[in-house]
Amino acid sequence: MRLRHKTFLFLSAATLISLGQESNQKEDINELPSEQSMGLDGVYVLEDIQVVAFSEEDANSGSIMGDFFGGDTGLSFGSGFSSTMGGERLQRILRPTLGDTLAGQPGVTSSSYSSGATRPIIRGLDGFRVATQIDGLGTMDLGPESPDHGVAIDPLIAKSIEIHRGPSALRFGSGAIGGAVNAITGIRPTLIPEGDWEATLTTGYNTQGDGKHAKLGAKVAEGLWAFSFFTSQHESGDTSIPGRAWTQEYEDVIQPRTFNDGPIFLSNPTKTLPNSYHDSATYSVGASFGVPDSVEFGLSLTRFDSDYGIPYFYDGTETGRPFGQSHTESELSRFDTDFSYLPQGGWGPFSKLTARLAKGWYDRDEKFEGLNLGDIELDEGTNFTGIAFERDATEARFELHNGNRDSTLHGITGTHFEKSRLHARRFTLQVAGTDDTLLRQETAAIYSTQKLSGEEWSLELGVRGDFGDVSRTDPGNALVDERTNTFSQSMSLGWDTDRIPGLVRFGAKLTTSLTERAPSAVERYAFWDNESLGNIIIGGDVAAVFLDDIDGPLDNEKAKHIELSFAADWGWGSAVLTGYETGFDDFIFLEPRPDLGFENTAVYVARDARIRGIEAMTRFSLWESKDLEQKLELELSGDWMESRDLERRQELPRMPTAKISSMLTYQMPSWDFHLELRRSFGSGSTPLEPIPEFSTSPYTLLNAGATWQPAWADDALTISLRGTNLLNEEIREHTSFRKETSPQPGRGMSVELEWTF
Repeated sequence: MRLRHKTFLFLSAATLISLGQESNQKEDINELPSEQSMGLDGVYVLEDIQVVAFSEEDANSGSIMGDFFGGDTGLSFGSGFSSTMGGERLQRILRPTLGDTLAGQPGVTSSSYSSGATRPIIRGLDGFRVATQIDGLGTMDLGPESPDHGVAIDPLIAKSIEIHRGPSALRFGSGAIGGAVNAITGIRPTLIPEGDWEATLTTGYNTQGDGKHAKLGAKVAEGLWAFSFFTSQHESGDTSIPGRAWTQEYEDVIQPRTFNDGPIFLSNPTKTLPNSYHDSATYSVGASFGVPDSVEFGLSLTRFDSDYGIPYFYDGTETGRPFGQSHTESELSRFDTDFSYLPQGGWGPFSKLTARLAKGWYDRDEKFEGLNLGDIELDEGTNFTGIAFERDATEARFELHNGNRDSTLHGITGTHFEKSRLHARRFTLQVAGTDDTLLRQETAAIYSTQKLSGEEWSLELGVRGDFGDVSRTDPGNALVDERTNTFSQSMSLGWDTDRIPGLVRFGAKLTTSLTERAPSAVERYAFWDNESLGNIIIGGDVAAVFLDDIDGPLDNEKAKHIELSFAADWGWGSAVLTGYETGFDDFIFLEPRPDLGFENTAVYVARDARIRGIEAMTRFSLWESKDLEQKLELELSGDWMESRDLERRQELPRMPTAKISSMLTYQMPSWDFHLELRRSFGSGSTPLEPIPEFSTSPYTLLNAGATWQPAWADDALTISLRGTNLLNEEIREHTSFRKETSPQPGRGMSVELEWTF
């Protein structure tokens, strides 16, 4: 059942109440200080932009140099480029899912399986290699376990989003070879000595799918305590598309059809992508207690619900599968608690102690609804849950901070614990029964990231050791158990100078890493039908029984990484250029394997591989008024990467295509305009074995928007208008299993109103 409109009714009532009460509130409310104390998550709050990887000067000037050099090693320790988006910059790119929000950043793409299931992909790596975090701890969902599962993070709740690559990702796990994405939410509010309160109501409408979204959040702080709550809801129907849902290549090869005494060939949907709706809702409440700048304790409760359709997928074979459509329903409940202590005078070399604990419960059902085809009676009434997942997870992190941002040596040493239990129940229609699989995974880790800074030189070091265990219990209570121990290390040498003529600042970084990742329980033992991928998913250890070219159990994935980056600031602009290469021993990925005898089967296999690429970004001022109240800025970025399966001597499947992007912004009192243009160059050559991969064509994406903050509202009211895919291009992301059947939405217009009181 799709989510109801209760939240919208509640928000509407809250709007009327708040407007009615506003005239009775005191007018000179205390404004937030320009820089607050460092909160539980180590984030410095600068006005409305939460800045982690750059200084206040960089934030004000628009320079991207601070992103390059970083600050506190706990969050921005890293090589090349660790970026943070907040405030107006985040609002320009905000989308209903995390993957779509970050898709235009250098080196970042989206998985794009449906409107409700997108994940960020960093440098072609996803799943277990990209850690998705919320306030520094895992999202507790099934995102890593399957590439089609969305991330249980509502971007509407994010105040800023960090993208970490290289050594900074070691803090989040040895598996985060590709990087980490951390959403800073403020669910657990920071203590404010002076006291303050604030509430925000947002509501919006999108022509795509007749979409509606709304959120209501409030926080109040009074010296020794702070309280906050948040609720949001997003609802959208089937999306409109520029042309046909299925590519011509897919129709020619697959010839989509179902069977009833004989083949019934199906027509290609046009203008609308059937069963592509997406509903989601978030509810949270948080509180903090303590003494500002000394000791602080926080806790929060969060609930995230999602329901989205899976667009039609027909394999064109007579498998006995019924005719119909599928959708997923998921629920995540989590409890988080934080503790931080800043001792006066410190404990020897240590300046701060932090502890975090989270417990999550996640349920996901993939449900099938049988249908008839027009007047032809097929499978209407054949409804069942194809696969049901139940997952509970616990994660804890304890950290000692040494030094501070201005110290010669500063960093973090910590321990990290994770424990999860995944119960998968697969319904088999042919035998009217179920298969139950229970997967367990436990990991304990110790890590340290340190930065030694000189006048112009810096040395950054990171090490991490993980010690774990994965196991599988099948329906017959047979137990399979494997130890998983890994060790990862990274080093970055940086040079930063202001002595080069013509430049305000110049820097360079050389980074090398040796990282290991243990195969997960899902990569080893999975055996279930995945409707979103259109495949039966089989773990590598299970498939080794059927396939001669797979040796079970899977070995640790090892990566050797080298990266060279340059950055420059010339006063009216700045730029970063990065080149990298990563060689993998036993790179684990999903590969279609029709030779297993199952229809549409994908197996986790491990092969030696190589990924290399180039990323670049520049941001500069085109014009600025004398009074500095108006400015025109241009941001250009691009990335290119090449992947190689060294054993099959072909490209790796589903790798991102090269792209270039530009963002033109014009700011003036009360107004902000932006124009975004992105060009993707198509897939080019694709893997041919074991079956050819469908290709994708180039596309040009044009987005535009305007934001107005009326002067008479004293910045309390913000009205935004946004247009997406204004050229109505057919867009298919090559990273998706479903690229040939599920294009991205066509042209859309949205309007949003935000009221702060």
